[in-house]
Parts: sequence; C-alpha cells; structure tokens
Amino acid sequence: MFGILSSFLPLLIKEQNIPLNAGIFYMTTAIASFMIRLPIANISDRYGRGIFISAGLCFYVLAMLVIATVHTRLALIGAGALEGIGSGIVIPSIMTLLSDRTTPKERGFIFGLTWLGFDLGMAACSPIIGTLIVIIGLSGAFAVACGMAILALVIFVTQSSSTLKTSFLFAIGLEKDRYAKTL
Repeated sequence: MFGILSSFLPLLIKEQNIPLNAGIFYMTTAIASFMIRLPIANISDRYGRGIFISAGLCFYVLAMLVIATVHTRLALIGAGALEGIGSGIVIPSIMTLLSDRTTPKERGFIFGLTWLGFDLGMAACSPIIGTLIVIIGLSGAFAVACGMAILALVIFVTQSSSTLKTSFLFAIGLEKDRYAKTL
C-alpha cells in the first residue's frame, strides 16, 4: 500500500488533472500520523494492540478506496488524513505487538526482519504494479491497494492468535494477547 502511494499517487494526480501538489497529500498524511501516535500509545497499553491494528487497517482500506474512486482535491486531502491516521496507528501498534511477543534478545532480529519485509515490499511494488497499470490503470492500482488492506485485515482478524475465535476476539479488543511476553 505504501509503495503504491509513494510510486503512483503523483501520476494519478497528474492523470486526473487534479489541482493538488502531491506534497500536500504527503504533508497531510504526516501531520495526521504524528497527531494520532501519542494518544494511541497510551490507549493501546490499556486496551491491547489488536483493536488498534484492526482499526488502523480499516483507515487504510478507506483511504485507498477514496483514492481509487474519488478524484477531487478535497477527497485526496481527506484520503491523506485517513492514510496518516491508519499508518499512525498500525505501524507503532505492530512494532509494539512485536515487542510484546518477543524477548529482549529476539527483538533486534525481529524488528530488522520486519523492516526488511517492508523494504522488499517497497522495492517490488513499482515494477509489479507498474506492469499491471497497463491493464488496470492508475485508479486500479489503488483498488489493488484497497484489496491488500482488506486482505491484511482478514489475515490479522483470523490469524493473530491460536484459533479463529481467539484471533477474532483479540482483533476486536476482547481477548488479551496470548503470546505477549512482556505484559
């Protein structure tokens, strides 16, 4: 999702003739992201990581859906705020979840592996989605990003714990993290 935003949003803006500098979108995203991070940190300590990861992914779904379907200046700025809220919730929540689920000796490796996966996704995005754009168009690329956000949410809701039931309950904040080592 982030790779599609980084690589193709300026092209979509140009293709749709939207009078918006892509920098305004990214600035809106950054402001929304850092404004949500501090309040979420304390709240997720109280209510658990699952509900915040789920909520953040929902914000991502909405942001990608808006970009894929509505192409006005105001809609893109709103999508930037939605994406910023999503990333401001998801990234710290996942990093905290990883910290909760690992021992201090494992954390460096796990964090490195996580960011390696993020970087590999970014590296693979442009050539893969760039090839698909010929078929699906730029708006279609953001529909793919929306689908990836939905898939991520489904995987998290169904696979974040030992059973479907405990995964679902964890993802909606009604079950403690059974794998947490530091809580």
